Amino acid sequence: MRRCMMQSNSRENPSVAVIGAGMTGILMAIKLREAGITDITILEKAEKIGGTWRENTYPGVACDVPAHMYTYSFRGNPEWQHRYAHGDEIQAYFEQVSGEYGVTEQVRFNESLDECHYRNGKWHLSTSKGNELVVDFVVAATGFHPFNFMRPMNLTGRDGVSIDETWSRKVQAYRSLCLPGYPNFFLMLGPNAPIGNYSVIAMSEVQTKYVLKLIDQWREGNLETVEATEEAKVRYNAYIKAGMGKTVWVGGCQSWYLDADGDPAMWPYSWDQWVKELEEPDLDDFHRVTPAEIVPLKPAEKAA
Repeated sequence: MRRCMMQSNSRENPSVAVIGAGMTGILMAIKLREAGITDITILEKAEKIGGTWRENTYPGVACDVPAHMYTYSFRGNPEWQHRYAHGDEIQAYFEQVSGEYGVTEQVRFNESLDECHYRNGKWHLSTSKGNELVVDFVVAATGFHPFNFMRPMNLTGRDGVSIDETWSRKVQAYRSLCLPGYPNFFLMLGPNAPIGNYSVIAMSEVQTKYVLKLIDQWREGNLETVEATEEAKVRYNAYIKAGMGKTVWVGGCQSWYLDADGDPAMWPYSWDQWVKELEEPDLDDFHRVTPAEIVPLKPAEKAA
C-alpha cells in the first residue's frame, strides 16, 4: 500500500521527517513538538528505538562518558547503576524517555528511507515499505559509519545533485549540519562535530537548538529555504583545517577519524567555542532567497 503525506499549508507548522529513532531522533521529535511543530514523521529501520544502544549488545558494552553527563538536560536519570552506564541501562533510559514524551507512538518502525529527492521546493521520500512522503524538512539522525553518514540512502538535492557527487572528493558540511545544494536538510552530528570532545547528547542538544532557530527563520519568512551558501561552507572548512595543526589528530597515528587525505573529521577547538558558535545562526551564511538558476556546486577539493 502506498500513501502520501503532503506538507502543511502553513509555515507555522511545517512537515518534518526525522530519519532514525536513536538518541538524536528522540530529542529532535520532543523539541519540534515543544516548538509547536506537530506534523512529524519518524522513520526507524529497526523494530524499536535506541540506535547505537539497540544495535550494540556485545559483552561489557558501556558508555565512555560518565553517566550523569549522558542524559538529556531536561530529563535526568537517578537510576544509573554504574558510573559509566552499561548499554542495557542506556537503552532502557531512552525507551523510558521516548515513552514518557509520546515519541514511541509516533515512530514508524521497520521502515527505512530509501530515496530522498528535493523537487519543486519540497522533499520527496520513498520508504522501504513503498510509502511516499512529501515534506518541508528532513532531519537525518541516523548515526553513521565514518564518512558515510546518511548513505547508502539515495539522496539528491537542488538541481538533481547527488550526495555521492557532492562528496566525491571530500566529506564536508557547514557547521556539521547543512549542505549547500540540499535546502531544508539537516545532517545531525555531521562531519567535524566535536565527537571526541564531549557528551554526544550535549552535542545533539546544541545542534537541535540551532536547527530550530533556522526553522523559525523559515517560519517567519526571513529565509525562503534553509540552505547554506557554498562560500560559507568553504570558509568554515578552511577555519576547521587551520585549527587542526596543533592537535593530536594530525600527529601521524592512524584512526577512523581520518579521511583518505589524512584530514580528521573532528572539531579542533574547545567545547565552549563550539557552543558559542552555534548560539545563533549567521543568516549571511545562508541564501536569503531560493537560487533562481542552477548554481554549480563544486565538490570539495582534495588536499594537494
